[in-house]
Amino acid sequence: MRTYSPNHVLGSPRNGLNHVSMNMAGFDRDTGPIRGTNYPTYSDSLLDWYWIKGVESVRVLFTWEAVQSNLGGSVPSPKTGYAEYWSDLTRLLIRLLARNIYVILSPWQYNSASKDTDIVYDDAAFSDSDFATFWGNFAVAINRCVSQDQRIAFDLINEPHTHAESGNKPGDVGIGLDDWFAYAQAALDSIRAGGATNTVFIPGMCYTNARSFTRNGSSSKWLMLRDPLENIAVTVHCYQGVTADHATALRDSFSSLMNWARTNSIKVNVGEIAIDAGNNGRSSWCSTFNRARAQWADWNEFCLTNDDVFVGWNWWANSEAGWWNEGDSTDGSHWGLTLDNGATQTVYADLIESTF
Repeated sequence: MRTYSPNHVLGSPRNGLNHVSMNMAGFDRDTGPIRGTNYPTYSDSLLDWYWIKGVESVRVLFTWEAVQSNLGGSVPSPKTGYAEYWSDLTRLLIRLLARNIYVILSPWQYNSASKDTDIVYDDAAFSDSDFATFWGNFAVAINRCVSQDQRIAFDLINEPHTHAESGNKPGDVGIGLDDWFAYAQAALDSIRAGGATNTVFIPGMCYTNARSFTRNGSSSKWLMLRDPLENIAVTVHCYQGVTADHATALRDSFSSLMNWARTNSIKVNVGEIAIDAGNNGRSSWCSTFNRARAQWADWNEFCLTNDDVFVGWNWWANSEAGWWNEGDSTDGSHWGLTLDNGATQTVYADLIESTF
């Protein structure tokens, strides 16, 4: 396994959360996204709560269409509304970095037809050239705002999948295995050609699923990726714990991936993870706190045992007060940690806070 300095993104395990709501299900493309209507600004009290709790990594989901208003266009878009969104996004990054919280940036990408995440721009497929142009311009623009701060990493896109992997969901576009990794290489090449040296996280197929990574073709295709800086890592998502009631459910989802990663000297980040934890204050909930505690304790032990491979994990998810909830897999899959910017916390924060 390659050795990185402790302050490198890949050099020391850092756990945290997904910071959401700048990833939008839609907005008026003429006016651009509207602050306070389509997305929130974030209070210092919320970011301070992250720091106090020991959050060391935040994955920030954003919307591609909001920073590049036309495919192939400039990043950021100079249009009114779009420019404000960019200002709010970059200000958020600067505020997180000021608290020494590492940041992973990822375009979320929502398909209004399938009502699901998808590999789309404005609900339609895009080319590898479109993807490369975006990432090259975006990396340059971000680094201009944060003075080349290497605590910023890029996660190329959220949850690649084929149409079949979506369950043939009506309206889903999806992308094939070969195409996805060709797109990923094109984006990586463009990022490096623009001079950006940031760590790049590259997901596999089947909605970035950890359990199937070595079975769905992603593991062999991933090994064909080339980065002159050797500064790339795998990112995966894991929600197997919400459907399994045994204590080792999370580690069991990673056993084959860990063996593959260690054999090939590749680092792995868990971009999304969550489990139900019992009484969440809503009318219905799943699991019990004791069962969740057993699962999470086993997961934490597994992470510590494999800290030579793991970059860390990011809990799904948290946002500004009024923009998120504590619903679990019965009614929303949000698993919010605090609903009031840290004044109180939910059962999920009770579960994981000691392991940040």
